[in-house]
Amino acid sequence: MLKDPDRNYSKTSSRVERLRVCSPFVSSGEEWRARRSDLAPILSINRLRSYYESMLESADQLVCFIERQGYTYLNAKELANRYTIHVMSKFIWGIEDNIFENIHEKTPLHRMADNMLKQALKCVSSYEKTISWRILRPIRFFPKETDVFFQNLIKILMNQREGSPEKHTNDVISHLVAIKEKKSLNDEQIAGNTTTLLIDGFETVAVVVSHCLLLLARNERVQTKLRATLNENERVFSYDELMNLRYLDQCIQETLRLFPPLTTLFKLCVESITIKINESGKHVNLKAGDCVYISSYSFHHDANYFEYPEDFWPERFNDELGGTKKFREMGVFLPFGDGPRMCLKLAMSEIKVAVFKLVKNFIITPTENTRKDNRLESNSFLLSVKDCIELKFHKIPKDTPPFP
Repeated sequence: MLKDPDRNYSKTSSRVERLRVCSPFVSSGEEWRARRSDLAPILSINRLRSYYESMLESADQLVCFIERQGYTYLNAKELANRYTIHVMSKFIWGIEDNIFENIHEKTPLHRMADNMLKQALKCVSSYEKTISWRILRPIRFFPKETDVFFQNLIKILMNQREGSPEKHTNDVISHLVAIKEKKSLNDEQIAGNTTTLLIDGFETVAVVVSHCLLLLARNERVQTKLRATLNENERVFSYDELMNLRYLDQCIQETLRLFPPLTTLFKLCVESITIKINESGKHVNLKAGDCVYISSYSFHHDANYFEYPEDFWPERFNDELGGTKKFREMGVFLPFGDGPRMCLKLAMSEIKVAVFKLVKNFIITPTENTRKDNRLESNSFLLSVKDCIELKFHKIPKDTPPFP
């Protein structure tokens, strides 16, 4: 049996980096279960349904932001990050971030999120180089300034809400404040929970959205077909209808196959087991405590499992062919690992809303500078195509014919 190992990879202690060790992402055992249960209710389907209109509003502001740029060449990843920080600032803290007001400046929340990721990237790179010399690893995974910023933000918001709690009922802070006494949460634990959601909903979602836009820009047939499914009628899709649009889901799943955010999964063996490698009878013996690295990227690009693995072909996930279920049951489709992932529903909701709004409003094309291959960045926190994803967004003429 394999399980997620202790997530606290660095030598960080509670004395050095309080915010990080309060996060479910790096907790383990009973502490992880307790912290995970703190967030589970806020990530339920009913909660996400109630937040759907707010996500649509963020995506609409992104559309208006692109239109104000005059449809010039734009960095898809930078656009996606603006959208995700706008969504998460409202979802977590109930703050209306003004990230779409100035193309040349970032808001404080956006800067802090970027700083966290830059420091995390340095740590991950260092961990890979010092696997046998852990004492040489950086002490802090996130910068001290971001800890201070988010703890101060929590204090300010909680003080504000003491006098008017009824005005904020649907964000993460309100939920955590409501369970604070019951779960014996302190302000640091509340802040740790919020930064966990921020990283999941900010960077990971932006990477997937930008890769999906890149693939759609390169593949006119797929983009046109997807747009036709989004324009089948003029009424507004409900949350459940949008989440269940088959071709939209297939386009995103195919994006995750080609560019899985986590290229390698790190697992810990908890009991002895013998694993058969292939039909020749070869096997490997694992014992409790062994670390196992699983290359999801290798599975996703293996022609034994995925026909023409380097092609962007969403139809490979058609229900008639078995859908994603077939590949998951084979153990060869692992974009976010295996088993339930609490934040996955939130991430997929953000991704689908963004792609839906952008494809519905724009014809997206590559530029002369857009990569034609899938060469990857060699030094990235999450898997990312090398260099800037530069795309052009063309306003769709009203008389554009539907997909034949």
